[in-house]
Amino acid sequence: MDRIDSLLDTAPCGFLSFGDDGKLLAANATLLEWLGYSFEEACDRHVETLMPVATRIFYQTHFFPLLKLTGKVAEVYLTLRTKTGEDLPVLTNALRREQDGHPVNDCVFMVVRQRSLYEDEILQAKRSAEEARLWLSTTLQSIGDAVIATDAVGQVVFLNLVAETLTGWPQEQATGKPIDEILVILNEETRLPAEDPVARVLREKCVVGLSNHTLLVARDGTEHPIDDSCAPIRDSKGEILGAVLVFRDITERRRTEQSLHENQLRIDMLNQHLLRAMTETHHRVKNNLQVISALLDMQIEEGHETVKVSELIRLSQHIRGLAAIHDLLTHQTKEGGKTEYLSVRDIMDRLLPLLQGMSRGSKLKFDVENIVVPISHATALAVLANELVSNATKHGNGDIGIVFRVEGDRATFSVWDEGEGFPPDFDPQTSANTGVELVQTVSRFDLHGAVSFQNRPVGGAQVIVTFPLVPLTD
Repeated sequence: MDRIDSLLDTAPCGFLSFGDDGKLLAANATLLEWLGYSFEEACDRHVETLMPVATRIFYQTHFFPLLKLTGKVAEVYLTLRTKTGEDLPVLTNALRREQDGHPVNDCVFMVVRQRSLYEDEILQAKRSAEEARLWLSTTLQSIGDAVIATDAVGQVVFLNLVAETLTGWPQEQATGKPIDEILVILNEETRLPAEDPVARVLREKCVVGLSNHTLLVARDGTEHPIDDSCAPIRDSKGEILGAVLVFRDITERRRTEQSLHENQLRIDMLNQHLLRAMTETHHRVKNNLQVISALLDMQIEEGHETVKVSELIRLSQHIRGLAAIHDLLTHQTKEGGKTEYLSVRDIMDRLLPLLQGMSRGSKLKFDVENIVVPISHATALAVLANELVSNATKHGNGDIGIVFRVEGDRATFSVWDEGEGFPPDFDPQTSANTGVELVQTVSRFDLHGAVSFQNRPVGGAQVIVTFPLVPLTD
């Protein structure tokens, strides 16, 4: 590829020459800078390598055939491809000539990014205007509110079907009449004529609302309580062309508001009764749970083997854990009245004394994110914590860790110990005991998750439960 003189090399436009075989013969520094190529990189390059696929097809089927046929191409919009793969929109002029007995094709390029932006903005503006026109037309035809439009002197020019129904005036009869003849409104309490909102809008040139307790008196004398607003209609220069009044019959809304008010009073009374009942139920349930736990403790001390002592211990621990959760639920109900969700950290803090008591001197380490979960999940996590800490105390030694982590829409709950870990032949399916079955059942059916039993690389066992988080609802 030949170098070109300095004036053309630095001209504020791109320039290149290529032969009929597509091989680049010359390119100025401006074009090479736009495309990101050095002179050496552009040498012997084929002109089509500077084009994206769509431009390459256009070049082969239209641009180059036209250039060979007519000897020139004027103001053709093309897209070039930079070294980094970006598109470069250009306006192209081309001229075909002979040099040393061979055809040479010269092209001059002007970058037209701004033009493309302007064209896109114009097209977008046209589309937006058409969409707005269609939207407005559809809205006026289907709107559920009454709409009346007037000209600049307050004469009616449009009523929709709802306005015709409420006023009793059909469109053809109302058109051209003063608005105060079509829209007859009174103050509901004083029965005096209400201020004409259209006259006020045309006078003050601003949006106004109808006064409270406004009655519309229809042509046949029927009365309807109404509300809403009136606004000026302006042209592009801000001049007032008229006014548009939008209103609705609020008879049914008033009935609904009164019914809602009466229902709210009844609900408030029921809530007071319910709160008293919940408080009383809390005391009774908590007392009963404590009695059951005490009876189990007595059974354990007597050492009867009709039921395994280990099972009674586990049952006692679960009951104490559920009692702690129940106490937390009732406390939150007293504080805020909402018990749909509980904080995992609050649950573990409440269970900490109980878990520490069963750990036989092992140190409990908590690493728990402060995430709220549904009550059903909270109870399931409490049961898992009881069971897994109990197993870690029984089969492991050293510290015991409780970890709760959230990543995306999934949560992981795990308990680890520093003991000898699971034996090599341990299989949760074949080696399952009551505790393992409980962990698997709670993980699968209560949390809709999965559980794995693993040995830690640093020693000890860990049980990991992974489950999907339930999205919070208002």
